[in-house]
Amino acid sequence: MLAAVRHCQRIRNQYAHCHYGDQLRFGLFLTNLQDAADKPESFEYQWRHIDVPLLDQQEHYFLYTQKCLQFLLGEYRLKSGRTGVPHGSPWPTRRVPPLLHNPPSQHVPPWLSEDQKRRHIALALEWEYSVGLRGRPPKAPKAAKPSSRQRREEAMRRKKKR
Repeated sequence: MLAAVRHCQRIRNQYAHCHYGDQLRFGLFLTNLQDAADKPESFEYQWRHIDVPLLDQQEHYFLYTQKCLQFLLGEYRLKSGRTGVPHGSPWPTRRVPPLLHNPPSQHVPPWLSEDQKRRHIALALEWEYSVGLRGRPPKAPKAAKPSSRQRREEAMRRKKKR
């Protein structure tokens, strides 16, 4: 329950401490100016996308957290002797916390320049890897090293060309 309350606080703080950039066709984007200001190397916005289905998930998670708190309050009153009547509320079915925002690699703000869009996608993919939303892509296989015989033959060819 405490984790649910903390997640709700992160959701709330995200909206309370942000700047919005909305485009009717592309949805609602937000950025946290404090995050941009805290970076020592540059003042770069990290735009995040929000849509109605995600807002619905977040609202339902808030309601789930509220039910958890109501259950806890009823149990406290019963166990502390403040009431002799059981509250009758079952513990709510556990819910998976919703994302704070949609995956940023899938929602690139349309007002960015082409360079900024490439930078946005690179940073978004790195962030998604770091939080576990996406697995790291496999590394490209390295070219096989030439054998010592191949190196000798190549050296001989270069010598003949001179």
